[in-house]
Amino acid sequence: MSGQALIEQENLIEQEVRELGSAFGHDLAAALVLASSRNGDDSALKREMAGIVLGQIAAAVRALEDADFPADLTACYERAARRGVRDELLKSRAIAEGMERRAA
Repeated sequence: MSGQALIEQENLIEQEVRELGSAFGHDLAAALVLASSRNGDDSALKREMAGIVLGQIAAAVRALEDADFPADLTACYERAARRGVRDELLKSRAIAEGMERRAA
């Protein structure tokens, strides 16, 4: 395999890892938003649920590390998962604010 082909393959693997991490983060955040909407304004519960989300990301990272997944790809996965959570929460907040403006 040529050097260029190897680099392209590594880039594809990194992109796939990033997409998987992001999807995991989005799924976790969607569950957090759903649970939060069912529990009203209970701030303590929301903090606890956020801790659970971060714990799930940490558990996934540990599983990758335990499986001897390359450290750079593990870090890429973790960053993507956290970014996925953030993006999904921002999207949900924007939707909620838009709904509030329409209702007012």
